[in-house]
Amino acid sequence: MSPEQLAELKDNATLQKRLAKRMARDCFRNAPKLEEMHAMHQIDDNEMKGLMIDVVDCCYDFIVDLAALTVRRSSPPSRSAMSCRNGTIPS
Repeated sequence: MSPEQLAELKDNATLQKRLAKRMARDCFRNAPKLEEMHAMHQIDDNEMKGLMIDVVDCCYDFIVDLAALTVRRSSPPSRSAMSCRNGTIPS
């Protein structure tokens, strides 16, 4: 990611929300094991919806935290600083 792209991500809430949803879909929702569980009705539609909302929220929290880091940070953030706060994405 270039410094310009990081600056745009840091300042663009719409981009942060879109990236969180894409991460959730590409990195989690389309996982073969989860799809198999959903197809075999081990997870119903309401449970899947709730799960995906939680995943998107966690991805969004991660992106906001990542965007808040400075490009020249000398040490990586603590694990707690990058964890999901179980909040919701603002509208």
